[in-house]
Amino acid sequence: DYKLMGRFAMGRFWNKADVEQKTEYNDLFADYVPNGYVGRLSEYRDAGFVLIKSRKLGGADSIVTTRLTPKEGDAITFDWRVRGQDSRYKVIDLMVGSVSYLKTLRQEFTSVAARSGIEGLLELLRQHAAANTPNAAPNPQSSATPRHDSSAVAEFDLQATIAALMAALRGHGELNAVAMR
Repeated sequence: DYKLMGRFAMGRFWNKADVEQKTEYNDLFADYVPNGYVGRLSEYRDAGFVLIKSRKLGGADSIVTTRLTPKEGDAITFDWRVRGQDSRYKVIDLMVGSVSYLKTLRQEFTSVAARSGIEGLLELLRQHAAANTPNAAPNPQSSATPRHDSSAVAEFDLQATIAALMAALRGHGELNAVAMR
């Protein structure tokens, strides 16, 4: 849920942004997050993927615990916070140990906005989007938001992972470990 995540990540600066800034920010954030997940998870694309358990939190939120085991090196455990809404589930955070991806983004984004204003945060996200857009030369005359090539997300099949997570949530209980490839 990029809008919810983006609003949280922007912190107190969300209420200070005008409508145009919020619209651009939402677009840029929707590109930023998948690239961030992919960057952190792409090293595990040949790893074994095991669903460990899921547990229901308050409200519509659940935590799904997974373990990724690379061919070499140590296994790493991820907790995915997902929210059920309208018979669908959306990933709203990824945690490794006690480190929340979304809280880390909030610290980074609010620090940038405090130093450089909302426009500085938008510029950081524009630069990130441009860097993740294949064959895109920056056009200083264009105010259009650059978009990333969704083929980059295919490196790590995030959609398949999320589908597996969502299937695991149907029971909202302890799961037997299910190996997936």
